[in-house]
Amino acid sequence: GELLRARRIAETAMQDTARHGERAFHVRARLQHAASLLADPVQLTAAKSAYAEVLAQARALDMQPWAARACAGLARAHELSGEHAAALTAGRAALEIWRKLEAPARVRELQRYAERRDLLDNAR
Repeated sequence: GELLRARRIAETAMQDTARHGERAFHVRARLQHAASLLADPVQLTAAKSAYAEVLAQARALDMQPWAARACAGLARAHELSGEHAAALTAGRAALEIWRKLEAPARVRELQRYAERRDLLDNAR
């Protein structure tokens, strides 16, 4: 119910932002869509692809906060797939961006998440 509804809302937002040429808001809509895919274990492969694509778009638009969110989502997707090395790489990329942006709350949030899952090794 709710997951399907969230996915539909994100898909509508993606369509609307694409139609109106709202590239920045399109990145946000794509992140929401990727998150809705990640919440569904059957859609894990699609979630990884979605996060990778939105990461490339966020980087192309120099939207660093959204790139960090995409990296973090990609890390979670890789973790759920049992791809520890890929999760580590994506998590480190997110952490590096948040540090560069001087976003201490985001750094702490990502570090707590990583510590609970033995990711990032000692990347403090």
